[in-house]
Amino acid sequence: PDLPEESQIALTLKTLCGFSVGEIAHALLTTEANVKKRIARAKRKFADNTIGFEVPVGDSLKQRLDSVHTVIYLLFNEGYSSSQPQELMRRDVCGEAIRLGLLLFDHPACSDQDTAALLALMFLHAARFDARLDAEGRILLLEEQDRRKWDQTLISRGTYYLEESARG
Repeated sequence: PDLPEESQIALTLKTLCGFSVGEIAHALLTTEANVKKRIARAKRKFADNTIGFEVPVGDSLKQRLDSVHTVIYLLFNEGYSSSQPQELMRRDVCGEAIRLGLLLFDHPACSDQDTAALLALMFLHAARFDARLDAEGRILLLEEQDRRKWDQTLISRGTYYLEESARG
């Protein structure tokens, strides 16, 4: 919590998700120079022991949940619409984001409407993977997609989490 949220997100994407500086800049809609500065400042605070590194619990965990949701969303987004031109979609990256979202939802302190909404979004988008590209590998708009190719199991899971997000 002693780091600005932008630095938390950039450092997490770099350190835990393995994003390049370019991928982080693309995800955060900023420049690579700005990302490098954020990461360097954050690392310096850790190196100088200005901030501690411990796993949060209780209210401290809840306060950091928005940043965690953002990181998971940006991880999914990189897979869904890759910044790498040779690979338009990266299903493995999307799968990892969904896996992390499910782990988060399984945690009693994190099983809230926002986590459920994030899972709904990821499952419903992932359901369209097989219909997103045409025969030449170009991305199709939603109205151009063959809905018979949509994964009904993923749609059901997305609908479940959408309903969970509306509780309370």
